[in-house]
Amino acid sequence: RAYLGTKALPMYRRFSPFDSHRRLSPRAPTSPKMAEARESTPPSRGGRSKMGYATQGAHPPPEAFASQPTPSQSSSRSPAAASSGTKQSCVLRRFCSADADYEKQVASEDLLLNFLSFAREDGYISQEECEELEKAVADLSGKSRRKSASIAEAMQMTSSNAMAAFFLAPTGKRPGEVSKDPKERGSFEEARVSTLLVQSGVNADAILSDRTFNCRSRGDIALDAAIIAHGFQHPVNYASRYNMDVGRLEAWLQALAKQYNDHPYHNWMHAFDTFQLCFLSLQGGLGRYINFQDACSILIAAIAHDVGHQGQNNAFHLKAGTKLAMVYNDRSPLENMHASLAFDTLRKPEMNFLDSLRSEDFCNMRMKILDCILETDPSLHFNFVGELDGRAKHICKYSEVERDSEQGKQNTSDRRMLVRGFVHMADIGNGLRTWDVYKHLVASLEEEFFKQGDQERELGLPISPMMDRSKDCLAAGQDFFLTKMVLPLFDLYSNFFEEDFNDACRSNLHSNNQRWPALINAHGKKPVKELLALEGSEEKQNEAA
Repeated sequence: RAYLGTKALPMYRRFSPFDSHRRLSPRAPTSPKMAEARESTPPSRGGRSKMGYATQGAHPPPEAFASQPTPSQSSSRSPAAASSGTKQSCVLRRFCSADADYEKQVASEDLLLNFLSFAREDGYISQEECEELEKAVADLSGKSRRKSASIAEAMQMTSSNAMAAFFLAPTGKRPGEVSKDPKERGSFEEARVSTLLVQSGVNADAILSDRTFNCRSRGDIALDAAIIAHGFQHPVNYASRYNMDVGRLEAWLQALAKQYNDHPYHNWMHAFDTFQLCFLSLQGGLGRYINFQDACSILIAAIAHDVGHQGQNNAFHLKAGTKLAMVYNDRSPLENMHASLAFDTLRKPEMNFLDSLRSEDFCNMRMKILDCILETDPSLHFNFVGELDGRAKHICKYSEVERDSEQGKQNTSDRRMLVRGFVHMADIGNGLRTWDVYKHLVASLEEEFFKQGDQERELGLPISPMMDRSKDCLAAGQDFFLTKMVLPLFDLYSNFFEEDFNDACRSNLHSNNQRWPALINAHGKKPVKELLALEGSEEKQNEAA
């Protein structure tokens, strides 16, 4: 605090040796090299330096960093190299002044640590001064924990152009570029996640924005977690906005993935499918009607909404009187268990990526996540559709409402309702996928239904509808499911989607609903796998003809 004063924002102006027309703070650290630089560096008011790049408004090219002398080289400079100090100070000054609106950017702790690493590396401050300043920065930012050797990591990341280019490749940026929006700036953890994506050759943005996405192609937990973590950072950087540790986020994702059981339908791939549809919908227009915390809560809930699923529905647990039903008093036992598992996993220190949130913010986000998960109980479906139907047309874009007004307060309540049911819409939204994806999901769900029916038969319980493999056909029940459950809910949410996304989903839903009657009329009521096998045979015959 003695070094930085009472305000963190103008910190670099308080001790920077790179602007000799500004006096140093009396409390600033002063090493011999800092004093020398202060006296030898002329004032700079903009224009171009001898290095050929602007000294106001842009970073120097990457090669400028590679050409800097080390402290040992700069300690014995000859008159012929007198301009090197000016060049070096310009490089460092430009690193600190990447944006025109500098005071917003300098508030970033990572930027301050990078600045300190450059100053220490070039000999303007000592190692002891650097460490003391690092502790002060962490103290002012409210963080009591920093990774060991963070300065060494920062130096390594910023001094190696090749490594910087490698880490920045997935973002489309080049070394030396910094986003002007603090919410979009990444972190070292973000770069580490991106490394796995680069090494595997996977385009995470393409996967997350793919309207023909097929969850059956996923299953590599480490890679899937990296893709999902990428979704928390691009195009909206929730990780930076809510100060998430992306390494912990990835650990939490992998831990949750391992807790999904290997059932035909309610497995990790279904969780990824629900997440991807939520992500796609947020980019498809829904994001304009909710705030960032709402959107982030939806994405977290989408991943967690079926964790630990046991392959039977709530009706089975209630009829069988299972321990799960007893624990949750027959009220949405599965959904309560999913939410409990998700937050119990989050409590582990190495996985708690939300531990930097203020208590109030964490409680708000937790309640939204819980609302989303609990609303996925199918028994609540028709009540929710009726509730949303009465308010959907009154919901305004988030940016168009004054939150303190009466309209704003009502819109907040309506917005919470919109958020609450959205994961449920994505959960039952497999009919919004293309036919080649959707038909296999129905086959998987039917197999899981039949397994529950077998268990009910063994226990002497009444076999649930569509779960008796001796007579039922889930394909025959898709007309009711798509037209009476999925379509009414989708119609309400379609008011918040962009036209092209809305049309694509609606077209898939209509086409899928027509395919099942055609197959049943041609081959009779058979299990879905048999119908699909017969469809495949017909297609091959048509291709041969």
